[in-house]
Amino acid sequence: MVEELAHRVGTKGGSMVLIKDCVACRGGFLLHYLLKRLLTSTNARVVMLGLSEPFSHYSRIARKQGCNLQSMRDSGRFLFVDQPLLLSEQRTGSDAGASATPLSDNPLAAIYLKIKEAARGGQVSDPSGDGAGQTCIMIDDASILDVIAGGSHNFVLDFLHYCRALTVGKQRCSLIVLTHRDVYEEPPASFMSPQLEHAADTVITVEPLSTGLAVDVHGQVTVQHRTDQLEDVFSQVRTRVRLQKHQFRIMEGTVQFFLPGQA
Repeated sequence: MVEELAHRVGTKGGSMVLIKDCVACRGGFLLHYLLKRLLTSTNARVVMLGLSEPFSHYSRIARKQGCNLQSMRDSGRFLFVDQPLLLSEQRTGSDAGASATPLSDNPLAAIYLKIKEAARGGQVSDPSGDGAGQTCIMIDDASILDVIAGGSHNFVLDFLHYCRALTVGKQRCSLIVLTHRDVYEEPPASFMSPQLEHAADTVITVEPLSTGLAVDVHGQVTVQHRTDQLEDVFSQVRTRVRLQKHQFRIMEGTVQFFLPGQA
């Protein structure tokens, strides 16, 4: 399930995956799992916007999964943009080029510029052609973008749109975004969640078991794949949604997914 998703994101440009979690069941483990799969099972490059944790956090977890992030960083396969670096550049005024971006009036313009520079700098070639030049942008997490944008959800939506439309070589970047649905439950933020879901090709909802706590099962994920198909009769594009439900178990260095009742 998630392996197929990682392959699709790592080889197909312009796709967007939205991961929704809650306080009772965090979904950060999916970011780490997808990051490892992208770097070891595809030829994609990953630009991580780490707003929640420093590089050492991701590196430590990746090491447990058998992936050396520092080595990937040195080779140009993994690029990390963190909040302290962005704040430092804002204080020194080195983000002046943000005024030249399409988001010149957006508080997130400097972050977009840094992601753009990271994505387009130091491209690695892929002679096999499998995902050649494909770049994936991972954001951890969107709720912090809301804070930086002063609570303006439109600024966040515009920022995500331009990240997804960013091209590296001849291919559009793909996007993986983690968000906390608890943040968007109350008005006026309640309109944000459906907007994000509408923009995404795949929505992964991470939640506790409906039957309560279990010793060997840590939660469940619902994966919604959306595909747009052309209806011949009316010449209209209609959306088809395919649902997959799995339970998961987080273990040292890995995650196991299985169908309900097959733990």
